[in-house]
Amino acid sequence: MHTSSYANELLAPPVAAIWLEAAAEIQEFCAHWDRSRAGRPMPRRGDIDFAEIAGAFAGVLLAERLPGSEGPATYRYLPIDTLEDKEHAGIDPALFQHIPISGCHTATETGAPHLEQHSLLSGDGVLLDYDIIFLPLAAAGGSDADVVEGLLVFAVELLPVA
Repeated sequence: MHTSSYANELLAPPVAAIWLEAAAEIQEFCAHWDRSRAGRPMPRRGDIDFAEIAGAFAGVLLAERLPGSEGPATYRYLPIDTLEDKEHAGIDPALFQHIPISGCHTATETGAPHLEQHSLLSGDGVLLDYDIIFLPLAAAGGSDADVVEGLLVFAVELLPVA
């Protein structure tokens, strides 16, 4: 069982070199998730204050694991804030239709945070680079306390290097 902080581990070399551009935002987001764990391997979905997250971070989705799927889990992405908030924050809403589901599978299998970097096509046809972190959320409790029920998915747009 992993009970120490993941935030520093996620940004340790060689990961830090890849995600350096968005490191501060990702580290802050990880720290919020980490505090919600309360010493458990992952927080429960009910431990997460979605209103607080939506107010503090743009570009966050809940990847909800759908019950009854055979083989690899099936997910659907749900916005935790309004589309207007995402547009106001400069996040392209088209991003959320293209976030790879593979990150959800990796975080679900390991029960640990997972970072990926992807280039995604915006609604305007512009190729944008994003860091995407997948943070697992446990089922409500009991014997399923270590079963991933959903994930917080946070996308940070990387700015072009001048």
